[in-house]
Amino acid sequence: MQFNQDPIARGLANGNPEDGVWGLVVVALNPFPEVAREPYEAFARQINDIDKNNAVYVYPFSALHCTVATITAFHPTVGYLSSGAVNENNKEEVIQKRNDLMHASRVIFDRVMEPLKTETKHDTYKYTFGKPTISPNAGIMFLADESADEITLVRKRLAVEFGIAEGSTMAPELQECDYPTDNYIQPNIKHTSFLRYVGDPDAEFEANFKRLADKHWHDVTWTCDQAMTFTLANELVPYMHISDVHRLHRRQFGT
Repeated sequence: MQFNQDPIARGLANGNPEDGVWGLVVVALNPFPEVAREPYEAFARQINDIDKNNAVYVYPFSALHCTVATITAFHPTVGYLSSGAVNENNKEEVIQKRNDLMHASRVIFDRVMEPLKTETKHDTYKYTFGKPTISPNAGIMFLADESADEITLVRKRLAVEFGIAEGSTMAPELQECDYPTDNYIQPNIKHTSFLRYVGDPDAEFEANFKRLADKHWHDVTWTCDQAMTFTLANELVPYMHISDVHRLHRRQFGT
């Protein structure tokens, strides 16, 4: 496998994250369930042990999340949403437009979540994260089981609000912001990334990683009486390496 180095992750690994970043996302499972902390952190230590070239950056547990939708990516984006858009001549205007989009997104986020109170109540909720895998760009854990299918339902409602669902029109709040719809990204998988490449892994890394996952990883499954939590977040540090102050709004599915 040919691995692609990620300069953004390299900055995170060096404690020097990219400056001037601005993104807006809806995520689930952030914070990640505590039941996953011990197995994840043990697995992360094992990855570091097999990384002979120090070529891999493994996310801290606090950064794990499942992206539901990206309203604007931290990089690259268009117009006033671009991380590089701010300069001394337009700073106030750009910040105001971004604040307007954050306000509109919060209104839409509440509108999406509110009907789910009565439509989706379950007695119990079950989730499973399967065996970690690696691709040329990242390490991934897939959400293999989601009994109430919460993420799919929220994505469907967001797609209507953002005008990408068939027959839908972009919400008035977004039209007022001159929101560029080509910035909206809705993944078709349910997963959390947990690893990026900051150098060239050694020739045995891929095989060693697979062997490690096969031998030591046990699927993380949990059942609870509370539904998944969704968060609207201002991604001022890449890959959700953010603090609580950047989590603009949080709603629990079905409440």
